[in-house]
Formats: sequence, C-alpha cells, structure tokens
Amino acid sequence: MMPEFIIGDEKVSRQALNQLLDRYLPIFERHRNILVHSGQPISQNVSLHLCEKTGNALFLCPAYFKPAQIDEIIAQHHIDLCIYDGDIEHIQYHELEVSHAVQRDPAIYVFTTGTTGMPKLIKHSWETISVSSRAVGKRLQEKMWLMSYATTGYAGLQIFFSATRSNGTIVYVPQGSFPAYCESISKHDVNIISGTPTFWRLLINAWPQGLPKPRLEQATIGGEVVTQDILDVVDQFFQPINLTHIYASTEVGTVIIVSDKKAGFPASYIDPERVIKFRVVEDVLEVSSPSRMKSQVRMGNFEVSDVWISTGDLVQLRDGRYFFCGRRDGRVNIGGSKVLPEEVEGVLLRFEQVKECVVYEKKSPIVGSLLAVDIVLTREKSLSIEKLKKELSVLLPSYKIPQYIRFVKEIVISENGKKIRK
Repeated sequence: MMPEFIIGDEKVSRQALNQLLDRYLPIFERHRNILVHSGQPISQNVSLHLCEKTGNALFLCPAYFKPAQIDEIIAQHHIDLCIYDGDIEHIQYHELEVSHAVQRDPAIYVFTTGTTGMPKLIKHSWETISVSSRAVGKRLQEKMWLMSYATTGYAGLQIFFSATRSNGTIVYVPQGSFPAYCESISKHDVNIISGTPTFWRLLINAWPQGLPKPRLEQATIGGEVVTQDILDVVDQFFQPINLTHIYASTEVGTVIIVSDKKAGFPASYIDPERVIKFRVVEDVLEVSSPSRMKSQVRMGNFEVSDVWISTGDLVQLRDGRYFFCGRRDGRVNIGGSKVLPEEVEGVLLRFEQVKECVVYEKKSPIVGSLLAVDIVLTREKSLSIEKLKKELSVLLPSYKIPQYIRFVKEIVISENGKKIRK
C-alpha cells in the first residue's frame, strides 16, 4: 500500500496517520474554532482531516506569521484550540476555554499569498476549497504528488485534497532547496508536479546532469503570468504526458484550465452560458464561479454569492486569446508612465545569459520611483550592466529599462514559489 505522505526520507503510512487521527479526534470534537500555526506536514494533515470530519472552523496560518499576529487572530475569531508543530509521535497543541455560545461553523479560513500588501483572510466552505479534487481522473489515481507550495495556502490545499482523494502520496521536501527538490523528485519517482513559472525555471536550472528525470503524468503551471517560453521549456525538459496551465486564486478558486500548450486562454471562455463566468472590465478580469470564496473577512465579512469578483489581473486580447499581463496594483509609475514588471522580465529572459530575474520598484528621493532588477546569470560575469542596457534600448522604450541593475546569486521567492517584489 502506498504511504499517505513522505517527508524527506520518512514514509508515513495510512495506518499510522489513521492512528494519529483517532488519538486526537476527541480533542477536536470538544472545540469549535481551530488555529494551525505550523510548518510541519503532520500537524497540517491531522488538522485538515479532523476539522473537515468534525465540522469545525479551521484557520490556516502561514508559518512565517509572528506571535503578535497569531494572538490577534485568536482574540478576533474566538479560537479555542491552537495546533503547533509535531511529528508522528506527538502534536503540540494548546487548549483555550471553549465558548459554548459559539456555534460550529464548518469552514476553512485561508490567508492570501500575494507578494505585496497585507494578507487577506478568506473564508471557504470545505466543498469550495476542495472542488478541484473532483477533476482528478482515473489516470491520476494512486500517483506521487510533489508539494511545491505551502499547505497553508490555496494552491497547496489543492494538491492536498487532490492527492488524498485519489489515494495518492504527497512528497514533502523539508529543506525547500532546489537541489533537494530534484533529488526527491527523482528518488521517489514523482508523477505529478504543480508549480509557478519561477518554481519550474529554478527547478530545471538546478537539475543535476546525470540525475534521472521522471516521466511526468501531469505538469501544471500557475500562480504567476504563464508565458509561451515556460510552457515550451517544461514540455521539452520533462516531456509530461499532460501539460496544463491554470488560473486560480484564493478568492475565486480554480477557474481556468488550459491544456493546449499555448499561453493565454481562448476568447470563447468569455461566454455567459458557462458555469464559470468571465468578463473583462477596463482590462481587468472579473470572475463569477461556484468555487469562489464565501466571504472576505477584512472587507466586513460580506457574502459574495451573487457578485462578480475582480481578480486584479490585467488581460489583453490578441488573435482570439486573452493573455495575462500582470497585476493592476503591481504596475510601477515611472515618470507618469505605467510599467508592468512581468513585461520587462519577459524581455530579459530572452537573453541567454539570464537564468532568472525579478523586476521591482525602488523608491528614489529625487525622482520618486526607479525601475530595478535583480538578475541571476547563467555564468558569473558573463554580461555587463552597460552592455545589457545598450541591448535593452533596442527592445524597450527608455522608461521600461531598469535604471538600477544588480547581479545576484539567487532571487528570493515566497513559500509558494512566487517572486517577491521588494
């Protein structure tokens, strides 16, 4: 029998997990609102399984949240059980006084994983948070899934539910380094990988020569702008049986799945007869979907059952397809002109010397804002700043050329594989 999940080299069987669930079920049953603040897969797995079973409200907090943030959530949301780190032998927890006036609310609360601004707390039902797991066909039953996201976020939860409900095994890589990802994927013969374009690019760049590559049953790309070049690179490197790119967010759920190996999505998706409905308002995609959030806590806990949700993502129609361009609130104002960092990154990644890059805004006391970029080179000192700026001047207008350029050994990414724009 396949293990429930693998953490590094430790295999946790379904029997061992079930024993753990039986042990902690009585504790979960006498509480209402459960908070999880742990980076450990076992604590997260136990809490997800038991809260769904008992009909409790589960608040999933990113591991990087500070104690003061956790205390605020506990106070605001009547938390009466806190789950912390643990292993297969013992899970750390702290019981608070149960308020019997608080009714059970079978819901899961997830924080958004954007790289700018304060995280928003989003309420989902257990049904809407796990709806994507219904799309896992027979071909993907009993497979090995890589967990490349934090399980506390929306994307990680999609892997969790899809894997567990298809009798699959989740492979966790505790170190989080890309050489460790490569080793685990090869060692455990992972069949299914989902990740951001940044994650895929860094994974492929880190793959050691001579290390066997698995033949993937499914490769999925999402979370950032998906361009044709990254689709082609993943397809050529891993040769997956099925390659898709998706559009999903904590607020709207998983709403776009494209499997034709082309960037963007067909304009025919903008069809009022579809179950998931789309419209474009001032170049921003808006969505109405059955898998959308129930409410957004920081906006007054309003119900959203009958409203369109603005995604904040800019799209452009070209040749019968809509292409994602970047975030509306991610544009940088350079001398009165708006610049999308993703557009500049796309041009930079055409250079063979550029392995990866991140474009961001750098404040200036003189001109207000400068466009900046951190670049990881394929070979050390293989490109000078002067030469780069000269070549960019042919490809971009002057206001889109980064004025602050530095070469770095690596770029910083979030726990969900997204670039962090400083």
